[in-house]
Amino acid sequence: MSISVSGTSLASVAQPGHGGSPAEKALREANRAYAEAQDELVGDVTDHADEDTLKVDRAELEAAAQAVAQAVAALAAEKAEVQRQRDEARTARQQVPTVTPAPRVDDHGVDVYG
Repeated sequence: MSISVSGTSLASVAQPGHGGSPAEKALREANRAYAEAQDELVGDVTDHADEDTLKVDRAELEAAAQAVAQAVAALAAEKAEVQRQRDEARTARQQVPTVTPAPRVDDHGVDVYG
């Protein structure tokens, strides 16, 4: 199953960071919960569990999938904010102050250029 939020794939967002931000930790936890719910459903299907048990398993799997999607969205937002800050800092470094020369005037206050 591939999970995508607004065109952002889980694989492209979930690249491990250096320290593990809260959003990255939440994504790891959501992925773990999803895997557990999936294993539970597969096990119950294999064991020919009754329909009520399978309904509960499917609901748990759906809730886990939604938690993964929310964690992916939070991580994507976090990464977008970090990128925005980097871009802003880069732009600030690249801006060179411009100096506008004072107009030259003669002794009578008349602009000699114009």
